[in-house]
Amino acid sequence: MHQAVGIYYNVNRGDIVEIAQHIVELLAQHHVEAYVNDNLLSVCAGVPYLPDKEFLNTITMMVVIGGDGTFLRAANIVRQAEIPMIGINRGNLGFLTELEVEEFEERLPELLAGQYAIEERMNICAELYRDGTCIQQSIGLNDIAINRHPVENTLELDVYLLNQLIDSYQADGVIVATPTGSTGYSLSAGGPLIFPGTDCLIFNPICAHVLGTNSIIVPADGVLDIHLTRSEKNGYLLTDGRLASNIVQGDTVRVYRAETATKIIQLEEHQFFETVRNKLLNRNYRRLHHKEGSREK
Repeated sequence: MHQAVGIYYNVNRGDIVEIAQHIVELLAQHHVEAYVNDNLLSVCAGVPYLPDKEFLNTITMMVVIGGDGTFLRAANIVRQAEIPMIGINRGNLGFLTELEVEEFEERLPELLAGQYAIEERMNICAELYRDGTCIQQSIGLNDIAINRHPVENTLELDVYLLNQLIDSYQADGVIVATPTGSTGYSLSAGGPLIFPGTDCLIFNPICAHVLGTNSIIVPADGVLDIHLTRSEKNGYLLTDGRLASNIVQGDTVRVYRAETATKIIQLEEHQFFETVRNKLLNRNYRRLHHKEGSREK
């Protein structure tokens, strides 16, 4: 039985603040305490604040309210403590969020009783090397990306897997994604869908200047070394679309599977392809027909 629950939500939307307040009230009715580790989240929704260390030592579950971006930020908070997470979708897609708002109250008793499965999702780690020294490490659930400066033409990158040269690329950048991240940035850049739990990583060039350049599926236990061999301006290293850092010509980014996994609560068997149909295929179909209907009017 969960006695203390962490709350993380998108503070920039008033409707989500109201949902957070409602969830705190529902938890209180079940004699469960709710906490946040951010002062702004505490003030907006009236949830008690705990400092990071005490927060992670107190809560046994994290409830996230928002879209996938909010979920990814919350995952960064609880990852090392291996605290399981469940998401309430208030975003556009919601591949990572388990419940819609109206379902949460109905499923709360079984959630608090621990009547669920936990799916462990692979995380990805990036180490930034400059002059032979690791100057930064970051961990993400979705992807690691190297992007060019907005006014730089292209980057030139030599990419190695297990010390074997894959190829030399002239491109806007590259993405290395987990199966979880296959529905995100990598998909937008032409990458494949990967079933969650598949033991692999996706290497995906962004707008490469070679006809027919495709994504490559590599072993999850492989180590990718990405050498930035030419860049007139600084490029950017991003983890899960944020935590941006400058990278310069001569830098190397080493990417590999992280030691810890993100634990996601599943109240029922995860229907990946149904989610893809509902959130990607049907969504695009509805948008197309909405535009056609608007033109007819």
